[in-house]
Amino acid sequence: MPVTHPFARAPQQARSAETTRRLLAAAAALLEERSFDDVSVTEVAERAGVTIGAFYARFGDKDGLLRVLESQMMEEFSSLADAQTAPQRWTGRAIEEALHEHHLSLIRAYRTHRGIARALVLRSHSDPQLRKRIEKLNQRNLPRVAGAIAKHCRISNPSAQRALEFSLLTVRSVCRETILFKEGWPGGKQLSDAALARELTRMIVGYLGVESGG
Repeated sequence: MPVTHPFARAPQQARSAETTRRLLAAAAALLEERSFDDVSVTEVAERAGVTIGAFYARFGDKDGLLRVLESQMMEEFSSLADAQTAPQRWTGRAIEEALHEHHLSLIRAYRTHRGIARALVLRSHSDPQLRKRIEKLNQRNLPRVAGAIAKHCRISNPSAQRALEFSLLTVRSVCRETILFKEGWPGGKQLSDAALARELTRMIVGYLGVESGG
Protein backbone atom coordinates (compact mmCIF):
# COMPACT_ATOMS: atom_id res chain seq x y z
CA MET A 1 0.00 0.00 0.00
CA PRO A 2 1.45 3.42 -0.95
CA VAL A 3 2.41 5.62 1.99
CA THR A 4 0.27 8.77 2.10
CA HIS A 5 1.07 10.97 5.07
CA PRO A 6 1.86 14.67 5.65
CA PHE A 7 5.36 13.70 6.77
CA ALA A 8 6.09 11.51 3.75
CA ARG A 9 6.13 12.54 0.11
CA ALA A 10 3.68 10.41 -1.83
CA PRO A 11 5.49 7.98 -4.17
CA GLN A 12 4.68 8.49 -7.84
CA GLN A 13 5.69 5.06 -9.09
CA ALA A 14 5.62 1.49 -7.86
CA ARG A 15 9.42 1.47 -7.58
CA SER A 16 9.32 4.59 -5.43
CA ALA A 17 6.64 3.05 -3.22
CA GLU A 18 8.82 -0.03 -2.73
CA THR A 19 11.74 2.16 -1.70
CA THR A 20 9.53 3.88 0.89
CA ARG A 21 8.36 0.51 2.21
CA ARG A 22 11.95 -0.70 2.53
CA LEU A 23 12.98 2.43 4.42
CA LEU A 24 10.11 2.03 6.88
CA ALA A 25 10.88 -1.66 7.36
CA ALA A 26 14.57 -0.90 7.87
CA ALA A 27 13.80 1.75 10.48
CA ALA A 28 11.44 -0.57 12.33
CA ALA A 29 14.10 -3.31 12.38
CA LEU A 30 16.77 -0.91 13.69
CA LEU A 31 14.42 0.30 16.44
CA GLU A 32 14.19 -3.30 17.63
CA GLU A 33 17.92 -3.11 18.29
CA ARG A 34 18.53 0.44 19.53
CA SER A 35 16.83 3.62 20.64
CA PHE A 36 15.56 6.15 18.13
CA ASP A 37 18.25 8.67 19.10
CA ASP A 38 20.95 6.08 18.41
CA VAL A 39 19.68 5.26 14.92
CA SER A 40 21.00 7.44 12.10
CA VAL A 41 19.55 8.26 8.70
CA THR A 42 22.66 6.70 7.15
CA GLU A 43 21.99 3.40 8.92
CA VAL A 44 18.35 3.38 7.84
CA ALA A 45 19.33 3.98 4.21
CA GLU A 46 22.06 1.33 4.33
CA ARG A 47 19.74 -1.25 5.91
CA ALA A 48 17.14 -0.52 3.23
CA GLY A 49 19.74 -0.72 0.46
CA VAL A 50 19.05 2.78 -0.86
CA THR A 51 20.86 6.09 -0.96
CA ILE A 52 20.66 8.77 1.71
CA GLY A 53 19.22 11.03 -0.95
CA ALA A 54 16.36 8.57 -1.43
CA PHE A 55 15.59 8.84 2.29
CA TYR A 56 15.50 12.64 2.31
CA ALA A 57 13.46 12.67 -0.89
CA ARG A 58 10.70 10.81 0.97
CA PHE A 59 10.77 11.87 4.62
CA GLY A 60 12.68 15.13 4.89
CA ASP A 61 14.30 14.12 8.18
CA LYS A 62 14.38 11.39 10.82
CA ASP A 63 11.50 12.91 12.78
CA GLY A 64 9.33 12.74 9.67
CA LEU A 65 10.12 9.05 9.36
CA LEU A 66 9.08 8.45 12.97
CA ARG A 67 5.81 10.30 12.44
CA VAL A 68 4.96 7.99 9.54
CA LEU A 69 5.81 4.92 11.61
CA GLU A 70 3.70 6.33 14.45
CA SER A 71 0.74 6.93 12.15
CA GLN A 72 0.87 3.42 10.71
CA MET A 73 1.15 1.80 14.13
CA MET A 74 -1.73 3.82 15.57
CA GLU A 75 -3.92 2.92 12.60
CA GLU A 76 -3.20 -0.76 13.22
CA PHE A 77 -4.01 -0.49 16.93
CA SER A 78 -7.27 1.28 16.08
CA SER A 79 -8.14 -1.45 13.57
CA LEU A 80 -7.38 -4.05 16.23
CA ALA A 81 -9.76 -2.30 18.64
CA ASP A 82 -12.43 -2.23 15.92
CA ALA A 83 -12.08 -5.96 15.34
CA GLN A 84 -11.79 -7.00 18.98
CA THR A 85 -14.74 -4.96 20.25
CA ALA A 86 -17.15 -5.99 17.50
CA PRO A 87 -20.31 -7.57 19.04
CA GLN A 88 -19.67 -10.97 17.47
CA ARG A 89 -16.40 -11.24 19.37
CA TRP A 90 -18.28 -11.25 22.68
CA THR A 91 -21.87 -12.31 22.15
CA GLY A 92 -22.58 -15.91 23.13
CA ARG A 93 -19.05 -16.57 24.37
CA ALA A 94 -17.64 -17.07 27.83
CA ILE A 95 -16.09 -13.84 29.03
CA GLU A 96 -12.82 -15.65 29.78
CA GLU A 97 -12.55 -16.82 26.16
CA ALA A 98 -13.32 -13.38 24.73
CA LEU A 99 -10.88 -11.64 27.06
CA HIS A 100 -8.13 -14.15 26.36
CA GLU A 101 -8.52 -13.64 22.62
CA HIS A 102 -8.45 -9.87 23.06
CA HIS A 103 -5.35 -9.99 25.24
CA LEU A 104 -3.54 -12.33 22.87
CA SER A 105 -4.25 -10.05 19.91
CA LEU A 106 -3.07 -7.02 21.89
CA ILE A 107 0.12 -8.78 22.98
CA ARG A 108 0.91 -9.80 19.41
CA ALA A 109 0.37 -6.23 18.22
CA TYR A 110 2.78 -4.95 20.86
CA ARG A 111 5.24 -7.64 19.84
CA THR A 112 4.98 -6.80 16.13
CA HIS A 113 5.54 -3.09 16.73
CA ARG A 114 7.86 -3.41 19.71
CA GLY A 115 10.68 -1.17 18.51
CA ILE A 116 8.40 1.57 17.20
CA ALA A 117 6.12 1.51 20.25
CA ARG A 118 9.07 1.62 22.63
CA ALA A 119 10.55 4.58 20.77
CA LEU A 120 7.24 6.43 20.92
CA VAL A 121 6.70 5.76 24.63
CA LEU A 122 10.19 7.03 25.48
CA ARG A 123 9.86 10.10 23.29
CA SER A 124 6.42 10.93 24.71
CA HIS A 125 8.10 11.69 28.04
CA SER A 126 9.62 14.81 26.50
CA ASP A 127 7.20 15.48 23.62
CA PRO A 128 3.84 16.83 24.86
CA GLN A 129 2.24 16.68 21.41
CA LEU A 130 3.14 13.02 20.96
CA ARG A 131 1.85 12.30 24.47
CA LYS A 132 -1.46 13.91 23.49
CA ARG A 133 -1.70 11.79 20.36
CA ILE A 134 -1.08 8.61 22.37
CA GLU A 135 -3.67 9.69 24.94
CA LYS A 136 -6.15 10.35 22.13
CA LEU A 137 -5.60 6.82 20.82
CA ASN A 138 -6.17 5.36 24.29
CA GLN A 139 -9.25 7.54 24.81
CA ARG A 140 -10.68 6.07 21.63
CA ASN A 141 -9.80 2.42 22.19
CA LEU A 142 -9.83 1.68 25.94
CA PRO A 143 -13.43 2.80 26.67
CA ARG A 144 -14.63 0.56 23.85
CA VAL A 145 -13.02 -2.47 25.44
CA ALA A 146 -14.44 -1.46 28.82
CA GLY A 147 -17.88 -1.12 27.25
CA ALA A 148 -17.67 -4.57 25.68
CA ILE A 149 -16.74 -6.13 29.01
CA ALA A 150 -19.49 -4.28 30.89
CA LYS A 151 -22.10 -5.20 28.29
CA HIS A 152 -21.38 -8.91 28.18
CA CYS A 153 -20.75 -9.75 31.81
CA ARG A 154 -21.81 -8.89 35.34
CA ILE A 155 -19.21 -7.15 37.50
CA SER A 156 -19.38 -7.68 41.25
CA ASN A 157 -16.62 -5.20 42.10
CA PRO A 158 -18.44 -2.40 43.99
CA SER A 159 -16.63 0.30 41.98
CA ALA A 160 -17.27 -1.22 38.57
CA GLN A 161 -16.30 1.70 36.32
CA ARG A 162 -13.15 2.54 38.25
CA ALA A 163 -12.22 -1.12 38.40
CA LEU A 164 -12.65 -1.46 34.63
CA GLU A 165 -10.45 1.54 33.96
CA PHE A 166 -7.81 0.33 36.42
CA SER A 167 -7.84 -3.16 34.89
CA LEU A 168 -7.26 -1.87 31.37
CA LEU A 169 -4.55 0.49 32.57
CA THR A 170 -2.86 -2.46 34.26
CA VAL A 171 -3.06 -4.58 31.10
CA ARG A 172 -1.49 -1.79 29.07
CA SER A 173 1.25 -1.30 31.68
CA VAL A 174 2.06 -5.01 31.84
CA CYS A 175 2.31 -5.19 28.04
CA ARG A 176 4.61 -2.19 27.96
CA GLU A 177 6.91 -3.51 30.67
CA THR A 178 7.10 -7.15 29.63
CA ILE A 179 7.12 -6.67 25.85
CA LEU A 180 8.43 -3.20 25.01
CA PHE A 181 11.07 -3.09 27.75
CA LYS A 182 11.43 -6.84 28.39
CA GLU A 183 11.00 -6.42 32.12
CA GLY A 184 9.68 -9.42 34.02
CA TRP A 185 9.54 -10.78 37.51
CA PRO A 186 13.05 -10.37 39.01
CA GLY A 187 15.03 -13.49 38.24
CA GLY A 188 12.10 -15.10 36.46
CA LYS A 189 11.64 -16.21 32.89
CA GLN A 190 9.66 -14.24 30.35
CA LEU A 191 6.18 -15.68 29.82
CA SER A 192 5.08 -16.86 26.40
CA ASP A 193 2.42 -14.75 24.68
CA ALA A 194 -0.26 -17.34 25.39
CA ALA A 195 0.73 -17.60 29.06
CA LEU A 196 0.79 -13.82 29.43
CA ALA A 197 -2.67 -13.57 27.88
CA ARG A 198 -3.98 -16.22 30.28
CA GLU A 199 -2.56 -14.44 33.33
CA LEU A 200 -3.96 -11.08 32.25
CA THR A 201 -7.36 -12.69 31.77
CA ARG A 202 -7.26 -14.35 35.19
CA MET A 203 -6.26 -11.05 36.75
CA ILE A 204 -9.15 -9.11 35.21
CA VAL A 205 -11.75 -11.80 35.85
CA GLY A 206 -10.68 -12.14 39.47
CA TYR A 207 -10.33 -8.44 40.19
CA LEU A 208 -13.60 -7.44 38.56
CA GLY A 209 -15.47 -10.48 39.80
CA VAL A 210 -16.99 -11.00 36.37
CA GLU A 211 -19.62 -13.52 35.36
CA SER A 212 -20.76 -14.15 31.80
CA GLY A 213 -24.26 -13.19 30.83
CA GLY A 214 -24.42 -9.49 31.67
